[in-house]
Amino acid sequence: MKKLITLAVVTLGLAAGQAFAADAACEKKADEKKLAGAARTSFVTKCEKDAAGGAAAGDAKAKCEKSAADKKHVLRAEPVVTIRKKRVRKYNVMVEATKEHPAQVDIVEVEEPTGEIRAYDWTGMISTGKKEALLEAKEAALKAIARAREFGLKVSLT
Repeated sequence: MKKLITLAVVTLGLAAGQAFAADAACEKKADEKKLAGAARTSFVTKCEKDAAGGAAAGDAKAKCEKSAADKKHVLRAEPVVTIRKKRVRKYNVMVEATKEHPAQVDIVEVEEPTGEIRAYDWTGMISTGKKEALLEAKEAALKAIARAREFGLKVSLT
């Protein structure tokens, strides 16, 4: 039980220390900007909230950067565009109607574009950054093999 209470006190002390450090840093920033009154209070409050949420925001930012780094070496090919078409009947009037004769109309079915579909294919290519990283890894492996061979030649079996 004493350990639990001690742990709680230590945790609260660390949190208070971090809050005090954030408060002092925010006050210093407000002094540098020469803020006063309501503007200063608002700035310090916002700064403290940002400092408190900084750890959570930092985790989210790190996750986002890792996701972007994972996709950095993937290349996308040019999109394949497929035009969607719809069959429409068009009526071409060949001869106008008169009192004695009806109009002569030619019915033609025409395909009119209604939209497009874009499909992206991913290439098997690697980006220049990934290529350079692979070449550096290859060079390091070749150097390691050469050192191992030299060491193997120096060691004599007795």
